[in-house]
Formats: sequence, C-alpha cells, structure tokens
Amino acid sequence: MKFTEHITRPPTEYPLVTVITPYYQNAEEELLQTIQSVKKQSYPRIQYILVDDGSPSVDARKVEECLAAGPKLEQTLLLRRPVNEGTVKALNLAYEHAVGLYLFNLAADDLFADDRVIEDWVEAFRRTGAQVITGYRVLFDRELKQRLRKRPKAADVEIIQSGDSQRLYRRLCRKNTILGCCTAYSAQCLQEYGFFDERYRIIEDYPRVLALSRQGARFAFLPREVVYCRTGGSSSGAGYTEIYRKDSDLILEKEILPYVRCPLWARMHYQYWKIRQRLFQILKA
Repeated sequence: MKFTEHITRPPTEYPLVTVITPYYQNAEEELLQTIQSVKKQSYPRIQYILVDDGSPSVDARKVEECLAAGPKLEQTLLLRRPVNEGTVKALNLAYEHAVGLYLFNLAADDLFADDRVIEDWVEAFRRTGAQVITGYRVLFDRELKQRLRKRPKAADVEIIQSGDSQRLYRRLCRKNTILGCCTAYSAQCLQEYGFFDERYRIIEDYPRVLALSRQGARFAFLPREVVYCRTGGSSSGAGYTEIYRKDSDLILEKEILPYVRCPLWARMHYQYWKIRQRLFQILKA
C-alpha cells in the first residue's frame, strides 16, 4: 500500500488497528463502497473484520472478491452467522477476533471522510491517551450527494473536550451526542470496561457511552470530519422500530433512571422524545 506524505514514521512503528463492519439488510453496492473506503486508508496496518449477520441481500463471494482485490489490507476476516441476532452481538463477535490496539466501527452504508481518517485518529489516541475518541459525522442523503448536517454541535464538542466525565454523562442523559458511527475505542478500554451490553439488540453506542462516562472513562474529541453517513439505518432514530423502542426503553431503565437526581424529569423528557418519534413516523408514512 502506498503511503501519503503525511506519514513520517516507519511502518514498524504503527500499531495494528481494527476496523469492524457488521451488515444485515444493506445494499450490496453500498457495502462494497464501504469496504473500498477502508482499503483506501493511508494507515499501513489495518485488520478489517466484517460480520455477515444473516444477511439476505449480500453475496458473500462479492465481499470476498472485493477484499482480495488490491490494494490489500494487512488482515481481513469475514465472519458469517446463519441467523440475524442484531448489531450488538455482531460487534461483540468481531471484538472477540480483534487484535488491533484501537478499534473503529464503520457501518455498512457509511464511508470514511477521506483516506487519512484512521491515520489522524490513531495520532489523536497517541497524543491524548484517551480511551474513547469521537469526531464529526456528516449526514448525507442515500446517494451521498447532498450534505444535510454535521454533528455534534459546538456546545456538545465543548463538553466532550472538557474532560469532565460526569458533566458529559448528564448531557448524554438528555441526548446521545457520541454516536458509534464516528467513535473509536482503545483495546485498553475494552479490557477495562468490557464489550457492548448484550441486553440490547441494535443500539450499541448509547448505553455504552452512558456507562463509560458514568464510570469515568477518558473521552476526547478529534476536530475533523471522520465519517460520511447515509440517512436511515436500523440503529438510528430514523429507523424507529419496535426493536429500537424496546432498546430505548431499556436504556432509560438501566442506564439513566437509577443514576440521575430527578428520575421523574428524565422519564418525562424521554416520553416527549417518544412522542416526537411516533409523529415523525406518521409524517413519513
């Protein structure tokens, strides 16, 4: 793989990192674009793990051919499960096979913003010593032609950068501003705090960052666009399904109500959010 001039250290000084992409009801062409996004990264040492979570829409041979075509990554692994069990278990299965020092989750319909994303992310881990680093995600339409919005907002970035984990937890109790699509973890974080909570099925990021901030994990912010996201997705609010609702209810009961000063206010805020989601679904129909 060719290096960009941005890389100055010899390749032996670059730790292996792991990128994980689970997929289920994804368009095959979008998944292949995601794979190419990983293969184009300037970072020289990548283990790429894909998890076929019982996908009915993707030909595994196409995935294998795409992985085999140049440029090649240092390690690739395609894990296949006959039955869909949800995003959380798929990611945990990948974590069991991950050997990278840092771990990045890239959804099967998302792209890295450019070819230096992982390079800059790893440098941020080196510089800050953080266990969790998030960056900007840019939401696009399905064709990735129209930019819709960039998040998180400036006020949320300031809280993440403050280093005050309890302040961050209080903010997260109101709304998740650290989404899995643009957040990476150190292997040390997984060793200390464990994998994703398998009481949830498709929402892996929100209960995770609530628990980590509550327990005092070290967060940092990478001030650059890291991921381009398509609208929709099973684990986003736009995909408000019965499974998503059940996960959301459990998050409130397990990760928020037992730890906040005013549980009644938290429950009322949550009920307001659920009403908004139902109205959004009605308007879409």
